[in-house]
Amino acid sequence: MGLELRKYLTRIYRARKREGLAIGGLDGWARAICYVSARVDTAVNLRSVTRHCLRVGIDIPDTILEPVVREVAAARAAGALTFSSALVGEMIQLTAAEREEHEVRRLIDACDQPADDRRRATARERSAKRRADRGGKPRSASFQATKPWIAEGKTRTAWFEERRRLGLTRHSHPDIFIRKKGDRDETVQNTSDRDETVQDNEVVE
Repeated sequence: MGLELRKYLTRIYRARKREGLAIGGLDGWARAICYVSARVDTAVNLRSVTRHCLRVGIDIPDTILEPVVREVAAARAAGALTFSSALVGEMIQLTAAEREEHEVRRLIDACDQPADDRRRATARERSAKRRADRGGKPRSASFQATKPWIAEGKTRTAWFEERRRLGLTRHSHPDIFIRKKGDRDETVQNTSDRDETVQDNEVVE
């Protein structure tokens, strides 16, 4: 884990230097690299942390490095050293765009995008891709999203009832159909990504 974290730190730092971007506070970088040492080395000290700084390519003055090394070493010795990907992301001010660009898959979260938000966004993207691969249309084009009854000044129920009376076909609007249920019609939202066979006792919209 420590060496993987160092790999990501190296990738991010060198890209920022290469592109002339702000690298962020040296104190934060010192703490992040101390975390690498805490994961990799038997002891966290100035020598071990300096070695990791050289691997990353960053030059951090001893005046900044020494107090951070002492703090991290003491926390580790006391069993109180806490590590989280969100904390490291804050330390080096990693943005979501950088995280994606440099393919940082774990250990460092973006400081401008909580992990839960990222997971939800990823899930939405995967769901949209699956729908597209199966020939489905995006949710942004569905009735639920476009709400065409509003533009026509009707209620949702009245709009669908009018379409049922006009006998509009399912091909015009593939995500809604009217299903016979006993003695009444029931408006049903079709959430399937594929066409389904419509039974003889169903009137489609």
